[in-house]
Amino acid sequence: LILAVALNGAGYHLTNQWDFWVFPDRPAPTMNAVADPEALKLVGGRYTQLKPLADAPDTKLRIVRTLTKSDLKHLTDGGDVLLLGAKPFPANATRFQIGVAGRAHMNLATVIQPHPALKYLPNAGWCDWQFHNLLEHGECIEFNKIPAPFDPIVEIVSSYKYIRLQTAMWEARTDGGRLFVASFNFQMDDPAAVALLDGMLEYCQSSLFQPRSTISITDTLTPVLQGVQFKSLRGNDGNFYPGKSIF
Repeated sequence: LILAVALNGAGYHLTNQWDFWVFPDRPAPTMNAVADPEALKLVGGRYTQLKPLADAPDTKLRIVRTLTKSDLKHLTDGGDVLLLGAKPFPANATRFQIGVAGRAHMNLATVIQPHPALKYLPNAGWCDWQFHNLLEHGECIEFNKIPAPFDPIVEIVSSYKYIRLQTAMWEARTDGGRLFVASFNFQMDDPAAVALLDGMLEYCQSSLFQPRSTISITDTLTPVLQGVQFKSLRGNDGNFYPGKSIF
């Protein structure tokens, strides 16, 4: 909704407008999935059909807050994983406010690609106020430090002074299954977060779940899980000034 106001008088004409983000109170989507304890605690109140991971570990879709060795086995066996968070990937904190005063460690923009997982969260190709709570205290995964294709759904654009390939939402095929990652700050009292979760859960259970990129369990996910640090994958490790630290 847009509230537009105009004030006219002798010698002046003033206008302004404000956006209001209103989300319908829709029922939760039908679920056939399991969740680890932390994810179940976060979203189980809305998605009551979710089962504990320990009760049905072979269920096709599992929702987790941290990617584990068990999840990699599930992916290898052809399962799907929805990761609500960044662990164990290298990640940076996100804020809604863009960088100011030339601060190189802050971010300058967001770019959203059209995607069916965002069906209930309208946008104009960037993170407007509906993303405020999602970005505040959220995280973005840094692909400079991962040997994998950078194909973001929601890109967090770094400063040109300290170039980093960052994303808060992405997906990939693995050697056997499919991985969808969203590392926003999900709060279940935030209507925008609920709308986003509804869209992601519907997407991950549909035939539309067809990631374009592939990430290797052997070469990428397993080393990341083991704490291996991949350095300088993009030539200068993201530093705009080669050989120097900006901090």
